[in-house]
Amino acid sequence: MNNETSYAYDYHDKTKHSEISINLSRHYLDWNSKPFPFKIYDGLPSIAFPTKFPRPTKGALNSLGHSSLYARKFDIETLAGLLYFSAGITRVLRVGGEVYYMRAASATGALYPIEIYVVSQDTPGLAAGVYHFCPGDFSLTKLRSGDHRSSLADAAGDCSSILHSPATRIYLNRLEKRLEVSSALLSSLVLGFRCYCCQPIS
Repeated sequence: MNNETSYAYDYHDKTKHSEISINLSRHYLDWNSKPFPFKIYDGLPSIAFPTKFPRPTKGALNSLGHSSLYARKFDIETLAGLLYFSAGITRVLRVGGEVYYMRAASATGALYPIEIYVVSQDTPGLAAGVYHFCPGDFSLTKLRSGDHRSSLADAAGDCSSILHSPATRIYLNRLEKRLEVSSALLSSLVLGFRCYCCQPIS
């Protein structure tokens, strides 16, 4: 793991907004060109998540510092709960004629540019593969078959925790990089590790 944080802080300081920068900016949001709220992979097999999954027994602050929220074996129900509570749709808000799908992790303008992918070993209820999580219909779309954790671990700088975790979440920003990920491009995406966060699930 890279513990050198000075570059991240430097980037943050140079790109953060202030009251002055917002008032001087000529940027505006064109709400008529708002993208569709969910990334869809047409023609690929998808797996509906179970809607009965374990609920955390502790509040978020009380869970900090603990290695796992769930005292059970990792399976598709556990993964469903983790994805629901980190990126799932927690409520639907209607304002005028607009519908907003509010997710567990908020985003400016409810645009939600972060896409979540899962790289998994064979798990009860889920075959090994690379999947895209769609909160819109609470499903996983299979993009690649097989266990690709070793390739991901190599791309992450020989991150051994990826190898020893049953699954890893990958967070990608689809708007900033304008990523249009297809099944054919997934290997370059994962092996090139063009992501902002890679989180082994243990």
